[in-house]
Amino acid sequence: MRRPLGVVGPFWLPKLLVIPQRNPNANSPGYSGQWGGGIKLQKDRVIPPNCLRRFQGKEIDMQTQISHARLFALLGMSAFAAASAMAQNDPANDAEVEMGSAPAVTSPQTAGKHCVAELQPMAEGAKASAMGKVECHATFAAAMAAATQNTVALAADATPQSLKESDVAAAATRVIGVDYDGRYYGGASFIWYANNIYGCYGGRSYVANMPGAFNNRLTSTRGFNGCNRNTSYDGYWQTGDWVRCFPNCYFVGSFMNNRASSKRWSW
Repeated sequence: MRRPLGVVGPFWLPKLLVIPQRNPNANSPGYSGQWGGGIKLQKDRVIPPNCLRRFQGKEIDMQTQISHARLFALLGMSAFAAASAMAQNDPANDAEVEMGSAPAVTSPQTAGKHCVAELQPMAEGAKASAMGKVECHATFAAAMAAATQNTVALAADATPQSLKESDVAAAATRVIGVDYDGRYYGGASFIWYANNIYGCYGGRSYVANMPGAFNNRLTSTRGFNGCNRNTSYDGYWQTGDWVRCFPNCYFVGSFMNNRASSKRWSW
């Protein structure tokens, strides 16, 4: 059975789609699309204000200032929708078998903390990108070398947090994104790359279902090489709730933390 979408107070509550106000620094040099501040719904539950979110196709514009009447009206609508959402099957039980990123083939190096996989740009009519074998490595430097055909040589003790766009600019392949299971780009990582010179430039996009070892683990994420829309979904095949980063989120928020099961990168 599909797990309940969330709990707030004494009743089940599906998490809401939030389209917060645009960060005033969004056009400034070096802006990464990360959040600052948040809307306090209850103790220890914060909705950060610089991302797009969706719940059951409904979009809600939630500003930093929101009336109690409006908030409780939204919560009531969401509680009503929870009954049907809780009865849905787990996408893993009925995932379609087709050409694309499912099922992923994992290398024997599953003990590695940092993994990589190649994706092909989306083909017309496909639901996901063709995906290569997942390879995992003990260090982030080794994983990056594997993803770039040994054309990016990071220091042996390089951490995922230390990666810069300039580090991968001259690579033989194009790193399109890195997902992390810790906040602020820490912890284990998953590097996604394309074996071309474009990345997302020229209108290219990529879609992947999360390999089993990294499913429901994403906490922070970064996009590279023109992949400015970096979207994570809680269901396979780009379904369910989602959060979109432009292109980086040092924390995807409690709404989507440890829930991502599929990804999309686009220009």
